[in-house]
Amino acid sequence: MGALARRLGRKAGIGYPNTGWQPYPGYQRASSTGVVVTEDKANTVAAWFAGVRVIAQDISALPLITYRRTGRKKDRATDHPMYRILKEAPNPEMTSVVFRETLQGHLLNWGNAYAERELDNMGRTIALWPLRPDRMTVGLDDNGKRKYEYQVRPGAAATLLEPKRVFHIPGIGFDGLVGHSLLSLARETLGQTIALRDYGGRVLENDARPGVILTHPNTLSDPARKNLEKGWEDNHGGFSNAGRTAILEEGISVTTLGLPRQDMLFIEGQKWQVSEVARWLRLAPHKIGDLERATFSNIEEQNIDHVSSTLMPWTVKWEQQIDLDLLPEPDIFAEHLMDAALRGKTLDRYNAFAIAVQNKAMTPNEWRAFENWNPVDWGDDPVLTPNNSAPEPAVEAA
Repeated sequence: MGALARRLGRKAGIGYPNTGWQPYPGYQRASSTGVVVTEDKANTVAAWFAGVRVIAQDISALPLITYRRTGRKKDRATDHPMYRILKEAPNPEMTSVVFRETLQGHLLNWGNAYAERELDNMGRTIALWPLRPDRMTVGLDDNGKRKYEYQVRPGAAATLLEPKRVFHIPGIGFDGLVGHSLLSLARETLGQTIALRDYGGRVLENDARPGVILTHPNTLSDPARKNLEKGWEDNHGGFSNAGRTAILEEGISVTTLGLPRQDMLFIEGQKWQVSEVARWLRLAPHKIGDLERATFSNIEEQNIDHVSSTLMPWTVKWEQQIDLDLLPEPDIFAEHLMDAALRGKTLDRYNAFAIAVQNKAMTPNEWRAFENWNPVDWGDDPVLTPNNSAPEPAVEAA
C-alpha cells in the first residue's frame, strides 16, 4: 500500500503493490512444441497482447455507474460509497480505469480476477486492491464453503482470506471454485506461434540460411573439425557477414542446405496465428490488425458487432458480480454506459426508433430506456400522432 493510503489510516492491501515477483516458473505446462506458455511469454505474441489490450482497454474506458432504482426510474446514486469506488478510484493508488484494465487482463490471461475488499467496521467496502491470480489458491473448507489462500511473497506462508474479503470474477468454465485459464486452453496455439517466431529468428540470424555442409577430402581430427566449424561461423554467420567471400583450401567443398521460400511460411503463419488468437478471444480480426476482410463500408458494422459480441458479455459479467458481492441493497446496481461505444451509429439508431414510435411499435419511454435515459410523464402512451407531440384526438360519437 502506498504512502497516501497509510496517511489515511487504512490497512495495507496484501496484494498491492506487486514487488517484482515473477509468476511461478512452469505455471503453464509445456505445449507439444516444448514451449512453456506463461503469461509473460504469451504477451510477447503481438496478436495475443493486442487482443488482451483491446478488450481490457475498451471495457475499462466505459464509465461504470452506480444507480438507485425507484420504481421504473433510475438515478445515479452519487451518495452511495461504491459510486466513487467504481467510477473514479477503487483505492488511493489506482484509478478506476487502471484497476478494471488490470483485472480484465487477469481474466483474459488467467481466467480469474481477484481483488481484496478493504472493509470498515460496519463491513462495508471502502477500497478494492488487485490480487495476482497466480498467487491465489481456491478450495473448500470443512463446511463446503469456498476459501481463498493468497501467498504474499515467495516462500511465505499462505494468508487465508474470508470469502467476504475477496471480490472474485470467474471466467468461462466456472466450476464453483475457479474459471478456466484461457492461456491454458490456448497453450497449443500460442506454443506453435512462439515456436514458429523463434525458429524464424534463428533462421534470419543465420542470414536466412539453415546451414551448410563443409566437405573435406580427408579425415579431420576433432580439434581440426571444431576449428573449421568455428572459423566458418565467425566469418559467414549472421547478417553482418552476409555476402562475404569464402576462400576454401585443402579441397574443401561447400553444400548449402536450401530452404524453399514456400516452406518457410512465415507470412502465412502470422496470418494463421492472428485469426486463431481472434477466435480464442472472441474478437473481430480487424481489431488486432487483420484488415484482410474489413472495408470502409463494413468497418462501422464490425465495430458495433465488437461491442455486442465481444465487450457486452464481459460488461454483464462485471455488473452482475459487482451487484452480488459489492452492492447488497436490492435497489442499488451497477451498469456500464455503452453510449460512447455505440456513438458512431447514433443517427441510424435514432431513425429506427423514430420509425418504431411513429408506427406505434414502441413508446417514447421504451426508446428512452434503450438510450439509458429516465422516462418522462407523457412517454407511456403508444397512441401518438406521427410527430409524437400529442395523443390522437378522440372521435366524438354521432
